[in-house]
Amino acid sequence: VLFGIGRPESTIAGCALLVAHGLFKAALFMVVGMVDHGTGTRDIRRLPELGAPWHPALTVAVVSAASMAAVAPLAGFVAKEAAYDSLLSGSDGDRLVLVGIVVGSVLTVAYSARLVAALVRPGLVRPAAAELGPDPVSGAGGEDHPPTWDFLAPAAILAMVTASLGVFTVPWSRLVDGAGRALDGDAHAHLALWHGPTAALGLSALTLAAGAGLFVLRQRVAVIQARLAPPISGADGYQWVVSAVVKGASRVTAVVQPGSLPIYVAVVLVTAVIAPVVSLIVGGGAWWHGWPGLAMSPIQVVTVGFLIAGALAATLARRRFAAALLLGSVGYAMALLFVVQGAPDLALTQVACETLSVVLFLLVLRVLPDRFERSTPAVRVVPRLVVATMVGLLAAGGALVAGSNRTEPSVSAEMVDRAKPDGHGANVVNVILVDIRGMDTLGEVTVLATAAVGVAALVRVGRRPRPATSWTAGHPDGRPRLRRRLNPAEEAL
Repeated sequence: VLFGIGRPESTIAGCALLVAHGLFKAALFMVVGMVDHGTGTRDIRRLPELGAPWHPALTVAVVSAASMAAVAPLAGFVAKEAAYDSLLSGSDGDRLVLVGIVVGSVLTVAYSARLVAALVRPGLVRPAAAELGPDPVSGAGGEDHPPTWDFLAPAAILAMVTASLGVFTVPWSRLVDGAGRALDGDAHAHLALWHGPTAALGLSALTLAAGAGLFVLRQRVAVIQARLAPPISGADGYQWVVSAVVKGASRVTAVVQPGSLPIYVAVVLVTAVIAPVVSLIVGGGAWWHGWPGLAMSPIQVVTVGFLIAGALAATLARRRFAAALLLGSVGYAMALLFVVQGAPDLALTQVACETLSVVLFLLVLRVLPDRFERSTPAVRVVPRLVVATMVGLLAAGGALVAGSNRTEPSVSAEMVDRAKPDGHGANVVNVILVDIRGMDTLGEVTVLATAAVGVAALVRVGRRPRPATSWTAGHPDGRPRLRRRLNPAEEAL
């Protein structure tokens, strides 16, 4: 809450409370572990009387619990004072939050007192044996094993630090000041045990008195709690939420995970379209700067016409080979567009990659049926057309938006300027491939070489074996002749 308010004073109070909380809560956890280990139970209603060997551990528990309850002169008191003071000096909303924090602090004092009473005077919080029943966790209790000094030392050190920081606040204040400035440049820590008779001190006294009163009247409070307790506890509500989430996840999974690849692809593509479009709309800003020029020369229009025609024909093809060839024609049309734009090197790369892709397609398609299978699709034609149109519009629109929203100057101008003096080449593209992006080019060449090896392997694997032959007699001149062995269908004919 303190960090979320965002004011320098509350940030300092949050840092101080974080340190104090870590100290007393860690020590209390250690003591609880010692009691659980030594007595055989973790239920404070079942604790036995702890004798003199337990006094050092009980002292650590009392000091740490008092710090948790914000009792002076401990670190918890200093941190809670800073928290109260930061909220008192804030807005009306901060003071409204302060009411909730005070109520929570009163409950903290009450259960801190209950914990201390269970350790020091177990009889105060121990009900009748008949009301308890058997211990579901640890049984009826075990033998008394007080902790050794080496077992107690870490918790004792934390308790001593808790008591020391409450009195000697200067080192702690410097530590909190550094942490607060890291979060808020205007934060400044001035932790002290005594700030005079302030409103925060009055709230601290009220908190301690109300918490002690709750502990004294704990039996009456328990009766009121039993009357006001709702029929569904927090644990019941949690289990209901978990069960509802699991059931809902099963139903959602049954719909969105049916085992159909077309449905998966459709979901991925629709998400990939909706996410950036929503970001553009919600983000606002002038991200659309109008349409660019249609074309710079008539040959560009003709080339784009070939490209569009090839793409449409590929979608309408009925045979796999035809679809692969038409899809390759789209890549070749793109290479022609690069030539028109004055980038022959890029066009050559496009032609090489497109040729390799077409060859791979054809080699693989040899082992598949000639025509596309006509089965009932998991995603109907109209939804597929809608998804494909959305993806196409996003790709085209994204390119237009990205091209018109440059935030930094292009690096191409610097490449042109440095091609001749640094790369000693008049062809800028060659200089980029060999010098500026030499390692990338090496990687691309390696990929192409690997792909070529793969193509060669596919060619060898896909080569059909020669038909089996047999030597038979009957040649007119008496010499044996080679005759192809007929398959069963031919023999039947």
